[in-house]
Amino acid sequence: MVYYKVEGDRLWYKYWPEDIPKNIDIPDDISIDDMLKGTVSKYPDYPAMVFKGKTWNYKQLDEAVDAFAKGLQDLGLQKGDRVCINMPNLPQYMIAFFGVMRAGGVVSPIVPLQKAAEIRHQINDSGAKMLIILDVFYEEEVQKIIDELPLEKVILTGIGEALKPFVRIIGNLLGKVPKMKKWPTGDKFVKFKDLLKSQGKPKEVKFDTKNDLAVLMYTGGTTGLPKGAMLSHFNLVANCYQCEAWIPGTEPGKEATVGALPFSHIFGLTTMMLVAIKLGAKCILIPDPKDIPDLISNIVNNKGTLFSGVNTLFNKINNDPKAKKFDLSCLNSALSGAGPLALDVQEKFEKLTGARIVEGYGLTETSPVVSANPLSQKGKRKIGTVGFPFPNTDVKIVDPSTKEEIPQPGKEEDVSTHGEIAVKGPQVFLGYYNRPDATKKDLRDGWVYTGDIGYFDEDGYLHIMDRLKDLIKYKGHSVYPREVEDLMYQYEPINEVGVIGVKLESGEETIKAFVSLKDEYKGKISVEDIQNWCKENIAGYKWPRIIEIIDEVPTTNVGKVLRRKLRERIE
Repeated sequence: MVYYKVEGDRLWYKYWPEDIPKNIDIPDDISIDDMLKGTVSKYPDYPAMVFKGKTWNYKQLDEAVDAFAKGLQDLGLQKGDRVCINMPNLPQYMIAFFGVMRAGGVVSPIVPLQKAAEIRHQINDSGAKMLIILDVFYEEEVQKIIDELPLEKVILTGIGEALKPFVRIIGNLLGKVPKMKKWPTGDKFVKFKDLLKSQGKPKEVKFDTKNDLAVLMYTGGTTGLPKGAMLSHFNLVANCYQCEAWIPGTEPGKEATVGALPFSHIFGLTTMMLVAIKLGAKCILIPDPKDIPDLISNIVNNKGTLFSGVNTLFNKINNDPKAKKFDLSCLNSALSGAGPLALDVQEKFEKLTGARIVEGYGLTETSPVVSANPLSQKGKRKIGTVGFPFPNTDVKIVDPSTKEEIPQPGKEEDVSTHGEIAVKGPQVFLGYYNRPDATKKDLRDGWVYTGDIGYFDEDGYLHIMDRLKDLIKYKGHSVYPREVEDLMYQYEPINEVGVIGVKLESGEETIKAFVSLKDEYKGKISVEDIQNWCKENIAGYKWPRIIEIIDEVPTTNVGKVLRRKLRERIE
């Protein structure tokens, strides 16, 4: 059944890929767990996930999910109860995620390595009843606040539990497997591996898929305390169907998604973990994407075909000296999001792998994908844009103040055609948990008002200029930080860059860039060198008047520049 259908013509249909339908049938009566069960019934022997050389097929994953769900219900988990998961991309994550779903609960992922105050906020705000956590994360942050948290159960697991016995033994002997020195005891604490021994089938739970929450995903918090975005089963299932439609030619059992982005973020959760389930693909679990040699070898050894990432991650792969020694031709398609994909990064990655990499756009509130350049060879890709809205997805450009639609097409140089991006479709969230004012502000008549500035060009491609709140006013000109960043990435010595507006004593605003350099250029490139390049290559009203070289540009766990952190450096 089609829940939302885009009626009539749209500007972006001009170059729409002929092999992609503009609207697709999306079932409105299946839950996330139903999606998994459907794949298990069709492809029980196909590989479902792989970690450090150990593979689980779909039947084995389903059996583990069954046992875990039964164990959660035996512990008292009821339909609608919130469960926080705090761990990197491990087999236990997938088992726990689907186990909570099958037991009737709602998953609220915690970003790995968050600190005690952030964890306390999310657990309290979400009303979580249980916490499933990696032992070392518990030891480092949660142990000191455990008495302050309203948790009924804490379920602990260790990395070693997911390893082959031989690998685990050798790893323990060499001290290579991180683990907590001594696990806590008492009725509140439960071992993950004990729940996997639960006998019998879990009680079946029926969902109202459009209204029942599946995931309470907390937004990035780049401008304050995160809010819980309420995503229904239908929202997430719909985005999986939309993603599948955007990747023509996939075959069950022959695809492998590269699970490098954390599943605690909606981008990684949907496009790599949930889409893998929808496609009958294998999910390659990468707990530490910063270990680039390990990431590359995992892609090669497990024949990764689909890869979602961010500009900084693709850039690190491009610049790793070992990358050229590996054959990465197994990769077919890559999707870049959470920020602009620099042209230089795109070209180098395609040359290195042969994969088609495109930039897309999304947000937590849209489960997350809204648009992307065509991955289909029959589609026309336009560099520097985020492509077309997905099937069943409508997008309009509105005045940020009045919310009235601004006629399109627009032009980069004509700021009057730029406006706030609003999105409507089956992937649009239900609202913010316990935040009626924020929900009323951002969600109206099925449209989510994103706070992002953009426009459609004459060919129907969506351009993202920047966040509304990050816009810099320099001598009457509107300057978009991400555009300046994208241009500066063309300067070879630059590794990372973040741009913000800063107030001068005169009250005027100017442009400042924080830059980190590639290792081979450190100590050899000066601020003056960077500024001279900017003057020669960037328009006079856009180049940064102030440049500071720092060791590392602060980013979120998915590579978005944390402009709040940059502003704190000058306050």
